[in-house]
Amino acid sequence: MPVTLEEEKSLLRRRVMELRSAISPAQKYLWENAIARRVLTLPEYQQARWVLAYLSTPAEIDTSVIIAHALMVGKGVAVPRCGPEKGRMEFCPLVHHRELTDRFHGIPQHPPESAALSAEELSGAFCVVPALAVSPQGHRLGYGGGYYDRFLVQFSGTSAVLTYDWSLTEKVRPGPQDVAVNLVVTPDQVLRPGVSSPSHVGPAQSWR
Repeated sequence: MPVTLEEEKSLLRRRVMELRSAISPAQKYLWENAIARRVLTLPEYQQARWVLAYLSTPAEIDTSVIIAHALMVGKGVAVPRCGPEKGRMEFCPLVHHRELTDRFHGIPQHPPESAALSAEELSGAFCVVPALAVSPQGHRLGYGGGYYDRFLVQFSGTSAVLTYDWSLTEKVRPGPQDVAVNLVVTPDQVLRPGVSSPSHVGPAQSWR
């Protein structure tokens, strides 16, 4: 029997997680800093009034440098709030981490009573999107919940995936509900799917 798209994604998730767990702390630090430097020089980031950023787990690409820089230069920062009862995701302004008294799958988030950003505030925002892997066309392999795809359908700002060069791969095939991102940022390059050729300092690597 042929492998379904969901089975293919599940196998790919497992493989990427294995490869990701094998990265040494020193190498992870170097790659993360290269990615953060690229993000901070993007005109889309520099022009945005609001930065929407996920709170990274130890296994993910660290977003703390981007969050700290955005706050330091006076941008608004908002982090996601998800809930299984809603099946959707919204972003709440972050002032201090002690506000994050709720949890979703172990990740800190604002409690239900906290106000979320309005559609007007979200317009023109810069959204940092998590991914296990991503294609050069901007289609990402997420964790399977679909929260970001549902959010990106109606998001009018700039969406950017942070990923390693080895997890930039044509193996990621989109499903009917998947939404491509505007930017793909790796340690070595910035891709603007469907817009222009990549800006890079070295060739992207492929993984098998």
